[in-house]
Amino acid sequence: MGDTMEKAPNCLAYADDLCLIDTDVGNLERKVQEVQRKLQAGGLTLNTGKTEFMMIGGEQGRMRDVKGEEIKQVEVFRYLGSLIHEDGGPERDLNNRIKCGWAKFSACSGVLHDKRIRWRLKGKIYRTMIRPAMMYGSEHWALTENMEERLNVAEMKMVRWIVGVKLRDKIRNDKIRGKIDIAPIVEKIREKRGYPPISASWPKACGKAQIELVEAARSEQRTVEREDTASRPSLAWREEEAIR
Repeated sequence: MGDTMEKAPNCLAYADDLCLIDTDVGNLERKVQEVQRKLQAGGLTLNTGKTEFMMIGGEQGRMRDVKGEEIKQVEVFRYLGSLIHEDGGPERDLNNRIKCGWAKFSACSGVLHDKRIRWRLKGKIYRTMIRPAMMYGSEHWALTENMEERLNVAEMKMVRWIVGVKLRDKIRNDKIRGKIDIAPIVEKIREKRGYPPISASWPKACGKAQIELVEAARSEQRTVEREDTASRPSLAWREEEAIR
């Protein structure tokens, strides 16, 4: 099938999971039928019942295989654990990741709620088993402030349960996270994408060139502020009253 398969991103193949992408339904149908013929020549078959297609934008279309059987059109397409909705947004995938995180949390609840286990060990369990389930596939998310807030809310609910703290106790989130030694999940997503962490030690994660650019910009901003302050004449009391 090497001559039939295209390169990414028009063709994504992992083991027996195959995802074909095209801008035209007719071309996509021909690709599916060609793959089906190649499989049949090798003694394999395409499971039409598990084969689905989706059109971004919510448009309706029809697709058939070599035998003339219709392929099901869906609104949500799942590939390697990630959900892709026909509107193109990552909200459905985010909701699914949060549910997966809660499922992992429930599976580990016997350990996380055990008072005999140290908080640091509970934090290590959260970092290695629960948070990765929530962050899976986050590299392609176009995060908005609302999505970041939902991730933070879900994480803090879990962390409060682990530590045994409630909202009415009025303890800051950073102090609660510090008890089990974890960083905010949004910062970890930024680090996963290659951005430097937002913390006091951020220069350690940046190159020398980036640090010099940031320091130069800060210095220039301070210079402009001093010039604006120096060039502005002081106003008399009557002039201030007139402005008001």
